[in-house]
Amino acid sequence: MSVTLVEIRNQIGVTTDVIDDTMLQEALTMAEEYCTAFCARYGASGAGDAYDIAVKYMAQANVRYNLDVRGIKPESLSVGGLSMGTALSSTVDQLKALADSSLRTTVLSSNNRIDMYIRHIRSGKTVR
Repeated sequence: MSVTLVEIRNQIGVTTDVIDDTMLQEALTMAEEYCTAFCARYGASGAGDAYDIAVKYMAQANVRYNLDVRGIKPESLSVGGLSMGTALSSTVDQLKALADSSLRTTVLSSNNRIDMYIRHIRSGKTVR
């Protein structure tokens, strides 16, 4: 399964008036590149539900940065009295931490990583 623009747009709750499809696609591409690089660093493939969740979190973080750069502050985007939040850096840090946590789950559940653990155990080495 891969993440789509519609999923990201629905998750964030912004219309094309606020952020167009080109900017949203760029945020999604940057998120996928980050997540793929994270997994590749540990020899894991970028696939699965945990990977897709991480991409969604990183895409959200990238969209929030984009909105901030363009002067659209989170507190100005509200629905029914609820806003996206006011502290961009803490929100983005939290989204990145959630993405990294999902990516660690992806790495640990990767077949490549499991095979490596089994080889280490069979060879008498400790698992790191």
